Amino acid sequence: LIIFFGAGILSGIAQMLLTPGELAVGASGAVMGVFGASAAATLRLKDVLPATVRNSELKWMAGLALMQIVFDQIVNFASMYPDSRGDAVRIASWAHAGGIVAGFALGYCLPMKPFKLKKTDVSSTSS
Repeated sequence: LIIFFGAGILSGIAQMLLTPGELAVGASGAVMGVFGASAAATLRLKDVLPATVRNSELKWMAGLALMQIVFDQIVNFASMYPDSRGDAVRIASWAHAGGIVAGFALGYCLPMKPFKLKKTDVSSTSS
């Protein structure tokens, strides 16, 4: 909840500061913050995750974030040409970027609860 709401608020602030004339509504910045926090957790779990798994996860996460940035820019470029009613749909791209950065920072800085793997006793299961 701290990451979701914290990233949501910080992404909204980023959007307001960088594009003050545009109205933005939604929770996508907060969702992007959870995504950024997941990347931070993947980095922080270097003692738990094998390097190949960690690198693979970080690569697809970086690719997905890059695709989101490109998609945002394509939609915003297309919105330069409004439809017949004069409406144009824009994506709050700075909220998305601010959410990823805020979520990554929060995910990297907040303490992680240590976890222990439980050993299961296979012989105690009955048929």
